[in-house]
Amino acid sequence: RFQDAATVIEAVHGADHPLVAWALCNLAASLARSGDFEAANPLYERAATIVRGAFGEDHPLAAVALSGLAHGLGRTAKAADALDVALQAEAIKGNHVRVTARALSERQALRYSLTRASSLDLVLSLCVRYLQHDPTAVMRTWERLMKSRALVFDEMAARHGAMAAASDPVLLAKSDSLSAACRRLANLVIRGPDLGDPEGYRGLLDQTRREKERLESEIGERGLGSCRHAGAGFADVVDHVPPGSAMVGYVLYRQFFGDLPDSTRGRPMGPQGTHALMLGATGGVPTYAAFVHSGRGEPPALIPLAAASGIDSLVSRWRLTVQQGAGSHGSAWRQAEIRCRDAGRALRSAVWDPVAPHIEMAERIFVIPDGNLNLVSFAALPVGTSEYLLEQQAPIHYLSAERDILSFAEPVVTEGGLLVMGGPDFNAGPGVIERTRSAGPGPDPAGESAQRGAYQGGRPGCESFASMHFPPLPGSRREAELVAELWSTAHGGMADGTERAGATRPPAVLCLIDRQASEAAFKACAPGRRVVHVATHGFFLGGNCQSALGGWRGIGGIVIRDNRPPPLIGENPLLLSGLALAGANQREHAPEGKEDGILSAEEIGALRLDGVEWAVLSACDTGMGEIHAGEGVFGLRRAFRVAGARTVLMSLWPVEDTATELWMSALYEGRLTEGLDTAAAVRRASISLLHSLRAGERSTHPLLWGSFVATGDWR
Repeated sequence: RFQDAATVIEAVHGADHPLVAWALCNLAASLARSGDFEAANPLYERAATIVRGAFGEDHPLAAVALSGLAHGLGRTAKAADALDVALQAEAIKGNHVRVTARALSERQALRYSLTRASSLDLVLSLCVRYLQHDPTAVMRTWERLMKSRALVFDEMAARHGAMAAASDPVLLAKSDSLSAACRRLANLVIRGPDLGDPEGYRGLLDQTRREKERLESEIGERGLGSCRHAGAGFADVVDHVPPGSAMVGYVLYRQFFGDLPDSTRGRPMGPQGTHALMLGATGGVPTYAAFVHSGRGEPPALIPLAAASGIDSLVSRWRLTVQQGAGSHGSAWRQAEIRCRDAGRALRSAVWDPVAPHIEMAERIFVIPDGNLNLVSFAALPVGTSEYLLEQQAPIHYLSAERDILSFAEPVVTEGGLLVMGGPDFNAGPGVIERTRSAGPGPDPAGESAQRGAYQGGRPGCESFASMHFPPLPGSRREAELVAELWSTAHGGMADGTERAGATRPPAVLCLIDRQASEAAFKACAPGRRVVHVATHGFFLGGNCQSALGGWRGIGGIVIRDNRPPPLIGENPLLLSGLALAGANQREHAPEGKEDGILSAEEIGALRLDGVEWAVLSACDTGMGEIHAGEGVFGLRRAFRVAGARTVLMSLWPVEDTATELWMSALYEGRLTEGLDTAAAVRRASISLLHSLRAGERSTHPLLWGSFVATGDWR
């Protein structure tokens, strides 16, 4: 039938008409599914030639034909030729996605980016299966992976930065409207539906979301900014890796070069995805691999790992054993640590041991995780009978993409000092916060915009968030005051949260606690600060929420997605994660359109934080979110980075109130007193707490010291 269709179309429209190319792709795909690649390959070649003649070299249909050809060449033992063709296809698709994303909302851009997943998977499949020992092939493949990572993130961040710096009054008005729409949408999602009118709620939610996306698209259509380093190649990245440092780039991809799965046979092929269907989400085996730059002048290495099903299971098991330590007492900690070490040993063997020989001499290790490996604190994996990687490896620092190294080549100097918020009064009513606005002389940040040993929040089921009560966090208040004192001592600033009369710039230290630690204060005072430190409850409303645990700094769970669109209420998962601030327990009483004490990631992403060197998120699970392969984790970490923060320090599991206070003290002492870079300061803080536990003959369970990691600028 496909042959007949191709013959008829060619007779009607001529041999070089684009419709002939569609027909040829369908016919070739049918032949390929039956295993006749020798017959399919010439048809793909002809289709690609027709498309390029009609539309130019970079048309997406040419990429479809080239992907099919590359797959066929790989199946006929022509791996080097196949890789060349596959790289052409991926370059076309990647560039098209990047350009198209500039005029779309983030949700639309993410959905559109899924159309290109198969071409990158094909490149990786060919290199891993046939060319992993060819240094040139490995370098070219890693370079294409580097260019493909976080495409949507880069475009959204570039758009945000350009918008924040714009002076066009029309654009500024749209920016203000977008911020207001983000706030309304966040408030609607957090409050949930009105039990008396669920359909009305759904309609209002959809209307607000459409308004937000309309504004995003209108702003995007102005062509604001683009990623400066989008075209950076392998040599560009490697040249900027600090001397003596290694880089490990993990990747989750679909391996196509096994037997074709039955699920792809006999399916109809439409013009919107002839090979996305054969090579896309329904084909191939999800698999992990790792690229390694040793920093020793050696060619890059490509290390195949295992199927994602096995590695993801190990990640889940280890994370479960880590978090099961919560609530342990006495000897139970020892037993919990033994179980955790057993699970961690298996995970380390699968994902770290294969790369370890290539990086054993490194002074610093940059890790670019993918898939569920975004949830792993590698430093907390066990070694031997009692130690951890933290104690045997160089500092480990996370990047969202390899080209982050280039993005941070030019430092940004900010004189705004420190904003530290902690111990919020979650019970403060909207009226109390409003009255604070006019209390006392001079500017009032809060108006402008407990029990020792408690963990920073409970963890109820997600469906109970509307009725969730946030308990006080006295440790977070002490932490805020301690950080303010350390900074004040190091910089000679003021730590009382006030300004001198006639001051022309903010104080070196602005410490906001109790009612002053409000959502409005954060939005008003965080922009322009050098360091923003928030110690409070964090949350991510995922699908695997745990039951309540008293004494933790967070609630929620984690949702892991593999190239699937988000659910209805989580169409933008940034709406489902955030921080609780003053008044959070009275959020249902907040006036319509006003701050409700819940600072969502969506609202954070709308701020201008491009001068912030450190965003320290001292709460549970602040590194958690919804995972999109190739784009990272959608939650607080992404929101702060999109807003412009250079480095985000975040937690990968629940953190205990008092232990977190000690960890943060060690972090700032290393940074401010010893002058350590971010990667070294994070390692120092963790190892200090770990050694303290060991010296006191207490359990060294990773739950107590290993949650915090840093991503972004390593310096």
